[in-house]
Amino acid sequence: MNFWDLIPPDSREPVELASPCEVRILTKNHKERWLDITATPVDFDGEQSRLFSAFDLTERKQAESQARLLAITDPLTGLGNYRRLLDVLHAEIERSGRTDDRLPF
Repeated sequence: MNFWDLIPPDSREPVELASPCEVRILTKNHKERWLDITATPVDFDGEQSRLFSAFDLTERKQAESQARLLAITDPLTGLGNYRRLLDVLHAEIERSGRTDDRLPF
């Protein structure tokens, strides 16, 4: 299997194997996994090559996602909190500046 076959189509363009990098892949069971890939230059029988190392970051990425969600929602109701309100307001102000649209309030 080619390495690029593991990367979902919506993530293929921005991926460049600069060292180090984090890459989202899909397993053959269509489960999302995150890899930390590092390329190290090595001399292999007199030829310059690269040795790639990959470490699974999936659990860390899931924990980060959960922490982000907890930071912007009320734990009791699941509704957005004040921080979420500020994030959405800031995004709308930026959007209105780009599109010259007025804010709806």
